Amino acid sequence: MCILSSLDVKTYFFNYEMTLDSPPHKVWPHMLDYTGWNPGHIGAQLERLAGTRNEEGEIILEYKKSGDGYAPPIIIETVKMIPNEKIVWALYDPHSGATNGIVFVDFSLQEVNGKTKFTYHSYGWGAGSAIGEDMSAFRNSVMEAVGKQLPALKSYVEAAK
Repeated sequence: MCILSSLDVKTYFFNYEMTLDSPPHKVWPHMLDYTGWNPGHIGAQLERLAGTRNEEGEIILEYKKSGDGYAPPIIIETVKMIPNEKIVWALYDPHSGATNGIVFVDFSLQEVNGKTKFTYHSYGWGAGSAIGEDMSAFRNSVMEAVGKQLPALKSYVEAAK
């Protein structure tokens, strides 16, 4: 018997690309302000647990706005940062760490003719029972959210010109 077949674990990877009508150095500070543009994070309460704001090593406890209150918290850890080029965040449950799953969100910026090629990658693992057997519903759910969030970034950046 394969040990993986006894584990309730699924890995995944998603990507999305778009062009922003601004160079990376102008996109970067707006992109970091995710509570200003990302519909999933607007109105969230943030508590810094470690590190310096918007620097590699920063760890935040975030309570997302949910109805009239707040959802259970998540950890957002800045695991890699190359200013004006790339940021990688790890998101996980503050009580179990990555034991029950982890999401890496990777935003990359590349200048192309004075504009920014923005690439989103999300990858990680979670409980197979939560992700689903064929992952199609999970994939559709993630891509639906991304389809709202990243165009919101584009609007936010381009409105700030």
